[in-house]
Amino acid sequence: MNKVTEHHPVLLQESINLLINDKDGIYLDGTYGGGGHSKYILEKIDNNGKLIAFDKDYEAYMRASLIEDERFSIHHDTFANFENILQFNNVKKINGALLDLGISSFQLNDNKRGISHQLESNLDMRMDLTKGRTLVEWINNADVQEIYRVIKNYGEEPKAKKITNKIIFFRQKKKITTTTDLVEIIKLAIGHTNKTNKVLSRVFQSFRIFINNELDELKIFLNKIINYLDVNGVIVVISFHSLEDRIVKRFFNSITSDTISKQIPLTTSELKHIKFINLSKPIKPTFEEVKNNPRARSAIMRAAKRRNL
Repeated sequence: MNKVTEHHPVLLQESINLLINDKDGIYLDGTYGGGGHSKYILEKIDNNGKLIAFDKDYEAYMRASLIEDERFSIHHDTFANFENILQFNNVKKINGALLDLGISSFQLNDNKRGISHQLESNLDMRMDLTKGRTLVEWINNADVQEIYRVIKNYGEEPKAKKITNKIIFFRQKKKITTTTDLVEIIKLAIGHTNKTNKVLSRVFQSFRIFINNELDELKIFLNKIINYLDVNGVIVVISFHSLEDRIVKRFFNSITSDTISKQIPLTTSELKHIKFINLSKPIKPTFEEVKNNPRARSAIMRAAKRRNL
């Protein structure tokens, strides 16, 4: 039976207060998830405003489909494909876009997915259970170099080689099919340590990122969305691990003035090439929010706005 847990949207007021710059505008929520951010956006915009939401998790899509609001539409797709929906609806510009890259409580506590190492589950790992290969299919067939690369690059795990070798050894005797199998393999590989939970989290994270193509989809979205943001349009991204935040930080630096030395005066011509500005320093949850929602502790939010040139 699935454990039902209330979903708490992270940095809710902070993100939406930065996002909304025109109450009659068009906004995009690329990660509907538990719906907290979308519902708050709908509270903040006026009757002429619009909210276009996405989620590749079919169960999230079905929850969102229950919302009866003419200003709202939900699409069962990855946010990386947002351009197709905007073009189909003849939307040329939007006023803001939000990504909350965290895993929802619904997904973490869903024992069909195998995302959490704390639940007994089949090793699926897919956000979209309707298509794509499962972790079971991949981990029992991938070669040693690919498994090592995924754990090392996406989990940033120092013991990636030991864990990879143990996976190869284990699957020669028995097919790896459950979270329990994977947890046992990892524990055998790393031995007794007080960092077991951290290692488990990193390895599970690495496989989830890989199976769902999370980092590539983020890069695609960022590179495309800036072409659709209207003047004063805002992009807000909430990340939950260093790999995501590194991508967002580098991208924001590439489109804002942050990469230019503050010691050098800029000419009018040079300023025209700077199309975006950072709206604030990176924002993290307050102590109170983390106390009420421990899963928020690793969140970091960045926001940028298109300048009126």
